[in-house]
Amino acid sequence: MKVRGHESGITTDPRISGANKSQSSRNATQKKGDAAKVTLSASAESVKGVREKLEKIPEIRSDKVNPIIDEVKNGNYHRPSDKVAEKMIASHLLESSYDE
Repeated sequence: MKVRGHESGITTDPRISGANKSQSSRNATQKKGDAAKVTLSASAESVKGVREKLEKIPEIRSDKVNPIIDEVKNGNYHRPSDKVAEKMIASHLLESSYDE
């Protein structure tokens, strides 16, 4: 890229001259073939392992969903209404406690 008045591409502005030097030293390091090395902490390694395991788990747990689908298809899906109501109320109370 050419900038008018700065054919060399290097500026003489003292605020920027340090940036040019650091870029030059980075280029020299890259030319030597030094590769960057990243070391993860133990907790980062643990998070990485958990993330890999989570990626293997399917979004839909077929082992849980398929039996319920079969029950609905066969007309055998019945849950006690009092238990459903209890869980709905508990869920509502839990959600409203976060709103406070």
